Amino acid sequence: MWDLLVTVPDLVPKGQKTACDTIALQGGVPAGNAAYGQAVLGHDTGFPGYFGNNPLSDVARSELLRCGVSDWLFV
Repeated sequence: MWDLLVTVPDLVPKGQKTACDTIALQGGVPAGNAAYGQAVLGHDTGFPGYFGNNPLSDVARSELLRCGVSDWLFV
């Protein structure tokens, strides 16, 4: 499960189109979000999860590591 996060420069008028500033792919799994939140708050945090050998798993793994989640429980 993934969340696609899009930012735009201003409010988008109803029924109108606008260019976006950024598009980001973020894991949307509740346990992953909780681990991320705990880690950025400074708590020692691990995440028990299986990551496949594919680009989306690489993104999820690197994002958790980037915010300080320990990888000792990664499978």
